[in-house]
Amino acid sequence: MTDKYFVQSEQPTKLREEFQAPLRQMQEMARRIAKVSKEYKLPVVEDEYVASFKVELMDAVVQWCRGASFHDICKVSTRCASFTLSCVPYFVTLHTAAHRPI
Repeated sequence: MTDKYFVQSEQPTKLREEFQAPLRQMQEMARRIAKVSKEYKLPVVEDEYVASFKVELMDAVVQWCRGASFHDICKVSTRCASFTLSCVPYFVTLHTAAHRPI
């Protein structure tokens, strides 16, 4: 299925070193969630579920949370601007949550 906002440039995503460990942790957690989902008879394909977490915007999300401008975020993303714009509400939610006192 192709999403009209999911347009990738020809350049492959280069995940920065600082994101390697968090990505592995996220993938391990996704595998556990998929296994538990299967135990409860929920229809899930483990590998597809793990692959559904897109890493392409990890750097963009971190930059947004650090207060980067939209222009700067577009520079670090291999996605087109329309896709990045469609993610802005999620960026705002993450930014708000990151700066909320616990």
